[in-house]
Amino acid sequence: MTDTVTLQLSNPAFSLEKIPDGTRYTLVFTRDGIAARITLPESGMQAFQSQLQLLVKSPEIRLTNAEVEASYRQTAQPLHYLDDYEWQCLLRELQCDELLAALWYLKDESIAQAVFRNLSQRAAEMLLEDLQGYSRRGDPDKQPENIVQKGRDALQGVLQTLARLQGEDD
Repeated sequence: MTDTVTLQLSNPAFSLEKIPDGTRYTLVFTRDGIAARITLPESGMQAFQSQLQLLVKSPEIRLTNAEVEASYRQTAQPLHYLDDYEWQCLLRELQCDELLAALWYLKDESIAQAVFRNLSQRAAEMLLEDLQGYSRRGDPDKQPENIVQKGRDALQGVLQTLARLQGEDD
């Protein structure tokens, strides 16, 4: 049995979000206070992408490195909503190198402040010193792909750890 829902919105805003568990995506269409959410597994999203490419012929669009990286950084949104206790639990589970690479890659001052706020003074000082050394590499948006990929991977590792911890709380 197939259920069909038809919703027609002219000129809707839309967003695509990767769910922190890394295996599902949510496509959200909004217009005038109406929101339609569609959650797909990764395989469903790949099929959707293939069909979209076949049906919608468009000129090749080239995004700048900064735009591409900004789209990857959007996956870090769940980190903005953590309270101090959740940060402390997450920080206990992370390796220092992974945390450093993720913070460098994110370039997000509010997340960095939350991290430092939830460390002991000594640990925060050590992390800040290491992060300053890491930052000498320069802007992640201007780095070679292999270096940027390490930052992306570190961010995904942080988000997967968060998803695991949140799953344990359920």
